Amino acid sequence: VKAGSIRLNLLAWLVAPGLLVLGIGALLSYQQAQRLSTLVTDRQLIASARMIAEQIGYSEGSLRLVIPPAALELFASDSHDEVAYSVTDPNGVLLAGYPGLDAPQLPSPPVGSAESRYFDTVFRNEEAMRAVSFPQSVVTPTGTITVDVAVGETLKSRDALVMALWSRGFLEQAALVVAGVISIWFGIARELTP
Repeated sequence: VKAGSIRLNLLAWLVAPGLLVLGIGALLSYQQAQRLSTLVTDRQLIASARMIAEQIGYSEGSLRLVIPPAALELFASDSHDEVAYSVTDPNGVLLAGYPGLDAPQLPSPPVGSAESRYFDTVFRNEEAMRAVSFPQSVVTPTGTITVDVAVGETLKSRDALVMALWSRGFLEQAALVVAGVISIWFGIARELTP
């Protein structure tokens, strides 16, 4: 048996597990990048929804609100994502914003709960969106009512962040595997030198 073929066989047996680990690492890195980018998006969404919710009040016999520009400027990015919002009363009547930004049918949170719900949706049957539904209590002369503030953003910016995070992690792992392969090759070549 030639030393060259022995070297190649040993290298293949030692490198194959490294490539398998790289593949698994790439998958885990991608999932982690998705989780982190979704967390960043969700925090922007809830901050925007809270800014809008703080402006809702009751005066002169009806609910009133002014949408603060800062609530939508949170999403400014190079990706030019579309942002939509809606404010609906307890009967589902749209008070402000865009129709069609509805949370999926989920179990209703307890009455008076300030629990926000995140969901994925398709806005106006066009683009996928990540959105949040935030209940806001408003005091009226006849009692407290809960209005729903929903804010959604298309996924271009989130997807760009996923790719940026994933590619960096993948390139670091690939560099380690290449360095390992080179080290193994030189080690095998040295040990098998006649």
